Order: sequence, then structure tokens, then C-alpha cells
Amino acid sequence: MPTFDVNKVPYGLEPILVEGANHAVASLRARRVSEIMLPEAPDGFLLNNKVRTFIQAHIRRCLTFIEGGLAEYHAGRPLITDQCSRAIYENVAAFHDFTEKLKPVLQGGDYQMIKDIIMQTAFATRVQEWIDQHGTEYQAVNIITQIKKLAKINPLYGDAFERLCDIVHPNGLGSIVYFAAIDETSGIARISDSGHDPEKAYASLVLAGVLLLRFEKDIGDLEPMLLAAREGFRPQTE
Repeated sequence: MPTFDVNKVPYGLEPILVEGANHAVASLRARRVSEIMLPEAPDGFLLNNKVRTFIQAHIRRCLTFIEGGLAEYHAGRPLITDQCSRAIYENVAAFHDFTEKLKPVLQGGDYQMIKDIIMQTAFATRVQEWIDQHGTEYQAVNIITQIKKLAKINPLYGDAFERLCDIVHPNGLGSIVYFAAIDETSGIARISDSGHDPEKAYASLVLAGVLLLRFEKDIGDLEPMLLAAREGFRPQTE
């Protein structure tokens, strides 16, 4: 059953966009596996399956935000839906940044650098105590930096992300504008528990689902490069 109803198109959503979001979600669900044996036979090569484990974690993260965002919309809490949409934008940008860093290193066959990128990205943090303990190389890249990289490809990406940020932060767009409607004629402020325009949050979630096509593409681009790096591996070089 499709995640999003193709007949539900608020805010002028094109059905092809709904179909694209459904395709992306279905593709990611199909990629899920429950376990991965890290060492590959016959020589115990680890790096590729470490990357695949990282991918599996991020697949689940994205699906959690899609499914959770949709559930919150149906529960009458569209503000949480908008938070989930923003999280998807961040996840897509962060994973794209990871793949762009990893691709040239895979092509170059520098296995130590491949290992470093995997470890530093998988365990990246903004918690200063952990950075002090493990080194500045584990400091997570600022998400805005990663968002800007994707915005160069599609400027609308950055604009939509900024709007979602303004909603989920305690600014006007996410508080008084979201929940209150003021009638200047009557002088009455009508306050809604679920926000005055939940369909906008639904449309934003669909568009976030479309962005998962980029995530799916990045995964697909990595796989043949992982296989090529595997073919060039010699045990003494890992």
C-alpha cells in the first residue's frame, strides 16, 4: 500500500510528486536488512559492510521520520510533522555530504582514509566532552554547511529548509501564526489545537519524501564503487 494517497494533493502538489515520494519510501523499505556480517570472505574485508551498516541506520532514520510525520499529521499534531520533514532534509544533506567525501577516496583505493571517513562520520558528535575525548576529527559538520551544498544543486531545497526551521523554532511562524487566527474585524483570536493549516504540513512531508530520491540515488551510486574498491583490496593494505 502506498505511503501517501496519490489523490491527496493539497497546495497544488502534482500527483507525480506523490508518486515519487511513494517510490522513494518503497525503495528504502526494500533495502532494509536485519543483520550484516561485517567481515567478508575469504579475507575478512570489513570496510564495505561498515558502510552498508551505516546506510542501514540512516535508511531507518529516514523511514522513521516519514512514518512518524504521517502518524502525527493523522493524530492532529502537524507541527511534529513539520519537525519530521525538517529532519529528513537534514538527513539527506548529511548523507549526501558523506557520499561526496567517500567517492573519491573509494576511487583512489586509500583504505585507511576510507576507514577514517566511515568512523568519523558514523560517530560524529557535537558534544564537546566527547570531542575532547576522541579528537576534533569526530566533530560533526555543521548541518547548515551540508544544506548549502545541496542548495547549490537546487535552490528551492534551501528555501524550503529555512521555512521549516522557522516553523519548528519558537518563532512567529511556528507559534502565533501556526496556532492562532486573529479576526481584525471582530477582534477575536481563534486558537486551534492542531494548527490552522495542517494540509501545508502534509504537503511538506510529501516533498520531504521526494527528497529521499536523492538519498536513494546516493546509496545506488555508492554500491558499484564499494564493489570496485573490494576488488582492488589486498589484506596487507587494510
